[in-house]
Amino acid sequence: MTAVLARLLPPFVRSAATPRAGAPVPAHAEERAAVAGAGPERRQDFFAGRWCAHQALAALGADAGPVSVGARREPLWPAGVAGSITHAQGWAAAGVAWASEVWGLGIDLEALEPPLDSAVERLVLTDVERRRQAPAKIVFSAKECVFKCLFPRTRWLLEPADVAVDLDVAGGRFVAVVDGRFTGADASDRLHGRFAVAHGFILTTVCA
Repeated sequence: MTAVLARLLPPFVRSAATPRAGAPVPAHAEERAAVAGAGPERRQDFFAGRWCAHQALAALGADAGPVSVGARREPLWPAGVAGSITHAQGWAAAGVAWASEVWGLGIDLEALEPPLDSAVERLVLTDVERRRQAPAKIVFSAKECVFKCLFPRTRWLLEPADVAVDLDVAGGRFVAVVDGRFTGADASDRLHGRFAVAHGFILTTVCA
């Protein structure tokens, strides 16, 4: 999984992935406190994600303290760093880069099976995406990526219908266009991403 993720990201991004089983308890009390009241699986997911985050930060030369939790449960990165954490079906992954290299970064991991529930699919896909017969779960993952990339700096609470995704399935690439109602914050309304299906998972990445 780590090698697949690295291939999807630019060379200046550092990343890591791990199964949640056996992920160590975070050394930082602030990180442990963030999930003190959560169930065992949620804590394991969180610990695995933070382990990946610290591995990636160390590779970047920026692992200087806890990766705490924001008001919307987003990771709070060290000053000068952009990053993203994701969890799915017993796996976690993270990617980080210097903010001087990238405006924003999003990664998302989704289990390939089961497919999206039909009610969720109706919420995720736009009419255009439906007509194109776009694979719904890849579109969903791409939109999650876009949200993770943009939210830390824009605070935009995007809904699935606010992002239109055009997939190049054969090329493993996509273009995501954010609805024109969302402007400002120096954010681009058009983002280019990559995805791969491997080991029973969908991995998507966006750098802005």
